[in-house]
Amino acid sequence: MWRMRLQSIRTAAKMTAHIRILPIHQPYVYQKLSRKATRLRLLGMTYGEVAESLHINRKTATKACEYQGGKLMFWPLSIYGLMQPKETYAWARIRIMHETSKAVLVDNGAIIWISKSRIRKIRLKNNVFEIYIKESTVG
Repeated sequence: MWRMRLQSIRTAAKMTAHIRILPIHQPYVYQKLSRKATRLRLLGMTYGEVAESLHINRKTATKACEYQGGKLMFWPLSIYGLMQPKETYAWARIRIMHETSKAVLVDNGAIIWISKSRIRKIRLKNNVFEIYIKESTVG
């Protein structure tokens, strides 16, 4: 004999909720233009010239440059990047002539000593040694 249920199963509920949608805060004009303003300032423009080129007033241009002030060294056009250029490395084909505990005498058209601390990587490619070193070290 089957048992019958006396109450129905509750699968859905009704609930009232009040959701408040707040407006999204837009950044201020000086915050939006801070990168452009600071880059123009780094190129030697005055605040007045920056303001004129970005179609803003001088006070906004000044505020934009001050807002971005602490973040200059991470930009491609920064003063830091111009004063401290990134070291470039390249693979150079060499012939090892002599080796000591601290340096290697190599021949790559000119015979020179290279400190082992300056060599980043070394590989054997097609039976020829190649070293990965600063471009200014091996000509």
